Amino acid sequence: MQFAGKVALVTGGGSGIGKATCELFAGRGGAVVVADVNEAAAAATAEGIRKAGGRAIAVRCDVTVWDQIQAAVDRARKEFGGLDVVVNCAGILKGHLLEETPEAEWRQVLDVNLTGAFLVTKAALKAMREQGGGAIVHIASRMAIRVKENHAAYAASKAGVLQLT
Repeated sequence: MQFAGKVALVTGGGSGIGKATCELFAGRGGAVVVADVNEAAAAATAEGIRKAGGRAIAVRCDVTVWDQIQAAVDRARKEFGGLDVVVNCAGILKGHLLEETPEAEWRQVLDVNLTGAFLVTKAALKAMREQGGGAIVHIASRMAIRVKENHAAYAASKAGVLQLT
């Protein structure tokens, strides 16, 4: 699949699956907004893409903060003229036995993994509808359907991502 003329916003684009997604999309002709809470990692991914001849910009984006999400969507539209694809890849994994999971940790995992995907999707849908369409990809996990001991919050968040999709 080629992506010439397409613009993608990838959350969690500074490392792991998100970084690989950014590199693949750019390597196939698309422009990429590398969004990550770790600004240095996002910048490194974008710089690597540009050095390889691709088009990419980095934006700091905490997927739990609406203003940062909207700013990332706006940058995609301003810098590259639109927004065709969103890949919700930002996520965190923390684990404890359920009865030992601190409430703050539970909330943080669900906020980043599930609410973050919801918020990014919400912002992107408005932009995509204005331009006539687009595609949104959510990255879940096999733990969405089969939990691993010590990972209840993560599994619950990824099961929620499946249903959001």
